[in-house]
Amino acid sequence: MGGIDGIGESLGAGEADKDKDAVLDALSPIAEEVKVNDSYGSMMVLNAAFLIRTAREEEFDRAVNALDDRYHDMMTFKYVGTLPPYNFVNISINIKGR
Repeated sequence: MGGIDGIGESLGAGEADKDKDAVLDALSPIAEEVKVNDSYGSMMVLNAAFLIRTAREEEFDRAVNALDDRYHDMMTFKYVGTLPPYNFVNISINIKGR
């Protein structure tokens, strides 16, 4: 499995939550897991990591391209991959007994 970070950057003020939901609705069904991270400033609509099986990477690319075609006048999509799936690892450290 590969990790792909997805970021949609809003070019205009407005319905950021609606735009965020639309992006997540389009991409989440392709992903094994999705982690929504904190955004960097008011212009960023979404900062998320999508855990994608290698066999579905092309499908994910097509979905991002379709979103870019649909929202090209409102958002710029930036994403990178394949990355280590560090967003999907939970580590618990038990320091009891120290």
